[in-house]
Amino acid sequence: AGRLVDRALLIGLPAGTLALPVTASPESSTLVQAGRRVDGFVAGHAGPVVRDALVLAVSQVPAGALGEGEPTLRVVLAVTAAQGSAVFAGLDPASPGSTLTFAVR
Repeated sequence: AGRLVDRALLIGLPAGTLALPVTASPESSTLVQAGRRVDGFVAGHAGPVVRDALVLAVSQVPAGALGEGEPTLRVVLAVTAAQGSAVFAGLDPASPGSTLTFAVR
């Protein structure tokens, strides 16, 4: 259930824009929609790790094939390389459940 995304999502966006798939907090599911601009927050950080990112796609990812875990929300953001680095720096690699919470602009 990979994290690869279609390059077609980037058509018409500035050169160098990345399509960054992230796991969103359950609380974000009612707010985040494709086409909206969002700020992304990670627990433990005073401010957003990404600002004014365009949401390219939103999808529900079902629980694991063996029924383990909970369904999650995957959000694909259009970001610069610097924004992508900030998001990864904010997420905890030791915690596979590390998520972003979004505020809609």
